[in-house]
Amino acid sequence: PRPDQVEAAARRLSEPGAALMVGGAALIGDLFDLAARIAARTGAQLVTDTLIPRVSRGAGSSRALALPYAVGPKIEALSATTSITLVGTDRPVTFFAYPGKPSLPEPAGCTVTSLCRPEMDIAWTLQALADATGTAAPATHPLTLPDLPTGAVTLEKAAAALAALLPEQAILCNEAVTSGWHLGPVLATARPHDMLGGTGGAIGWALPGSVGAAIACPGRKVVSLTGDGSAMYTLQSLWNMAREGLDVTVVVFANRGYQILRDELANVGVNHYGENARAMFDVEKPLLDWVSLARGHGIPARRAEDMDGFIAAFRAGMSSDGPSLIELVCP
Repeated sequence: PRPDQVEAAARRLSEPGAALMVGGAALIGDLFDLAARIAARTGAQLVTDTLIPRVSRGAGSSRALALPYAVGPKIEALSATTSITLVGTDRPVTFFAYPGKPSLPEPAGCTVTSLCRPEMDIAWTLQALADATGTAAPATHPLTLPDLPTGAVTLEKAAAALAALLPEQAILCNEAVTSGWHLGPVLATARPHDMLGGTGGAIGWALPGSVGAAIACPGRKVVSLTGDGSAMYTLQSLWNMAREGLDVTVVVFANRGYQILRDELANVGVNHYGENARAMFDVEKPLLDWVSLARGHGIPARRAEDMDGFIAAFRAGMSSDGPSLIELVCP
């Protein structure tokens, strides 16, 4: 960006209701910290998009507003925003065009300015912004581990267990499309880790993505969170994990269907549908047996139907240096 664009951005970020929205390399390590320092100095809200490929998370990471997926909460998150300055990312949009709902979530009158497009020099831009604004110590997440839950499985309890047991510098591949949204708040104060996410709406990326992460970083624990519907797209990745002896613990949230598709039908106003449509969103008749599927691909597996079983299985996965799978039967 030109010097005058940087100067204008520095002034804009100091105004009430300003947001600094970052992406790409600005979501990781020192650049994420620098973006947070700029936001702390100017008073701007640091924002990340909904679907991002990688972000530093956990204790010590900078606080940022992650835009929700659902239309209503996304609009509400930006309701007080007067300007959005983009660095390394595109403007936020809703994921689909929903009838009667806006595609652009920012309020009327909010200006959206691209200071640095994703293909431009993100590091140079953030440093130029820091030079123009100064920096301050950002608010960071403390290490706060939840108590281990017991009893019946709920998504909130599963999130708490993962946050309590996730080891430092783990790589979390999160494609539990419906279930995974419960993880954000509680994992923010877990041990430091990287979270990888899908960016284009494709289903089934977490298992092969975990293969890639484990090969790239053999000294780090990889945890793959997926749904029973999503995992069926790339089931053969389990064989790759077994063949290469990869340190991946797969958690299959088995809610017996494509819940995200049911939710999207409701978002477009379809609240009642027939048996044929209903059957297309289920993974039943026959019921998928993920323990047998995993063992058939050479991976040890357990089924957990309560929190004690899940915690025992996850601890076993973290203590192993090879692949394992947990089928978590959940609502």
